Amino acid sequence: MILTSSDEMILKAVCWIIVIVECFVVAIVLYKYLKEKSESEYSKKISIGYVFFAVGYAICRIFFLISDFEQIENDTSRFYVIVVILGYISVISAILWLAHTIEFYLMQSRRKITTKLLIIMLSIVVVMFIFATIYYDSELTMNIARYSVYIISGIAGFIVFFFYLSLVFKTVGAVRTRFFVNFIGICLIFAGMVFDSEYLQYLLPVWLPPLFAGVGFIMFSLAQIKK
Repeated sequence: MILTSSDEMILKAVCWIIVIVECFVVAIVLYKYLKEKSESEYSKKISIGYVFFAVGYAICRIFFLISDFEQIENDTSRFYVIVVILGYISVISAILWLAHTIEFYLMQSRRKITTKLLIIMLSIVVVMFIFATIYYDSELTMNIARYSVYIISGIAGFIVFFFYLSLVFKTVGAVRTRFFVNFIGICLIFAGMVFDSEYLQYLLPVWLPPLFAGVGFIMFSLAQIKK
């Protein structure tokens, strides 16, 4: 059966809605499980970081889902620009908070690199948000805003990759296995984001990026609750 563009849009929306629901379920499960198992305030902060990441990603996908339908109805409208950039603000915040959690509570670093990056990167995105919503009909402004959020998202993702790889190489045994599963899960989650981007979304079937993200979150959550 050959899918029409309308069929593909519906299929894509359904797949991402499933992922959104999964993210909230993962957040609830992680929060309850890790809260019960965590004996120290230190461990609870780690669990909160993971929960924030799952919820932030879900909120991001909600904004992107809205933007897809808005683009179909009204092309690149001001509302479309607003929801897209809000989606990026959500996911960049979630990724950087995850990096912050890893840096502070797993790697036990006190350099506060991620805290500074969080402030700088979100400030840039907010500025882009303001300009893009005012000059949304300017191709130059939109290109600057688009590539800015792409670059910032990429930097945030690379930081998480680097931190998890460092943890994999610095640990042994079951702990290393857990971090490795985490790393693969994060890679799949980010792959879902990348291949659903504006320029790459036509390279794969519409259901594959959500599948990447869904499997990634399952691996990510299992790595946290596995004894």
